[in-house]
Amino acid sequence: MKLFSRPVLAAAVIGGGFAAGDPVTTCPSGGLCFSIAVPTSSANAGSGNIYFQIKAPTSLQWVALGTGSSMSGSNIFLVYQDGKGNVTLSPRQARGYSMPTLATGSSAARLTLLAGSGVSADGSTMTANVACANCQSWNGGSMSLKSTGAGWIGAWREGSALATTDQEASIAQHDDHTQFRVDLTRATINSDSNPFFTTSAAGGGTNSGSGSGSGSGSNTNSGSGSGSGSNTNSGSGSGSGSGTSSGSGSGSGSGSGNGNGNGNGSGSDSDSGRSGSDTGNGITVTTGSSKNAVLVAHGVIMALVMAALYPLGSLLMPLVGKWWVHAAWQAVTFSLMWAGFGLGVVVARDRSMLFNQAHSIFGTVVVALFAIQPALGFLHHRHFLKTQGRGLISYAHIWWGRILMALGVINGGLGLQLARESDGPVIAYSVVAGVVFFCYTGFKVCNFFRGGVHTAPRAPKEEPAPAPRAGDQYI
Repeated sequence: MKLFSRPVLAAAVIGGGFAAGDPVTTCPSGGLCFSIAVPTSSANAGSGNIYFQIKAPTSLQWVALGTGSSMSGSNIFLVYQDGKGNVTLSPRQARGYSMPTLATGSSAARLTLLAGSGVSADGSTMTANVACANCQSWNGGSMSLKSTGAGWIGAWREGSALATTDQEASIAQHDDHTQFRVDLTRATINSDSNPFFTTSAAGGGTNSGSGSGSGSGSNTNSGSGSGSGSNTNSGSGSGSGSGTSSGSGSGSGSGSGNGNGNGNGSGSDSDSGRSGSDTGNGITVTTGSSKNAVLVAHGVIMALVMAALYPLGSLLMPLVGKWWVHAAWQAVTFSLMWAGFGLGVVVARDRSMLFNQAHSIFGTVVVALFAIQPALGFLHHRHFLKTQGRGLISYAHIWWGRILMALGVINGGLGLQLARESDGPVIAYSVVAGVVFFCYTGFKVCNFFRGGVHTAPRAPKEEPAPAPRAGDQYI
């Protein structure tokens, strides 16, 4: 359904109850907000419904909210556009740091998409108002509904709409994420009903008392909202009509009056307290929403080392003819490789990916094999000084380096695949690696056919002096 439509149906779905408390909210990025509420009945029982809202700009391809302190083992609620004016809600289970898969079976989250969910009329916002009947436990963790520090996570990715109702749709890795803790005792609401969507009625008249409603005339009640006349109400509405106003709420009072009013109430999201990064009344952000700088640094350093710096350093010897230039360049590159490897270990350890998938295993092997390359280079240099030519150790040094460079470039591709990078970084990496490969190969082939194996200049041999001939004069 579309947002802000079918008010009568929306009223029937949510019932007549209004929550006395407010959900707690955090807004980690522009236009993106997560709200959470726990009915007191669920908190007291230790199980039952909890409510949450995911509201995001449609410039995001997908948004996810999850219970758990980290991605691995968390209970994830994924939302994306269905291409029909509504949203698709997909309960997923995260295993490690690969793409979360659709949760099935008795442990899967029992989610209900509530009134007020969908894409706004102007197409700028998507909203999912959700009830979860069993989010206090899942396959991988649990959460007390009275916790003062329950772990939650959020993630999102920019891009074009997935436009599918398939709950198992594949998604690319998030662009950004946040981790936060929620004091659920401050997120309690009295009513076990949708706290994110309310309705207002239409009418006109004069009324006094305590309650909530809308109309044209003089009206005093509690709540917030908009209407025609002097009025405060929870909700917003537009339209035209006339009649007698009616208030929805609790309280006592008396009053009567007649009047002409304009306004047919319609349902709208309750968006109180959304300004700022969080509401400040129960949410503590533990990880800021920024790209993982360590992961980016690891990828950039290792890509430069394997696809550019090592090959260029290899070309310096035949180009410059100075062994120390080649050695210095490769020594700096060697140091950068170990720095990038160390960053990769940090990322893999934090994400429970160390030595349990191809990229980290293969990368560790390649870097470890590179460790003997400086020793081979030193032995090659000593051999060359003695013989003024290449030997077995020379070819071992040369081909060992070439093979490891190729394997390093391949492992970089595995890393991009593991990170589920977008097309841009993949294309850039492929282009750089391809250009360097063809330049390197072309130079080596041309140098080979020209007989350009670099050797140190030999001292010219002295020619024996010719024997003196008869009649030669010596001065």
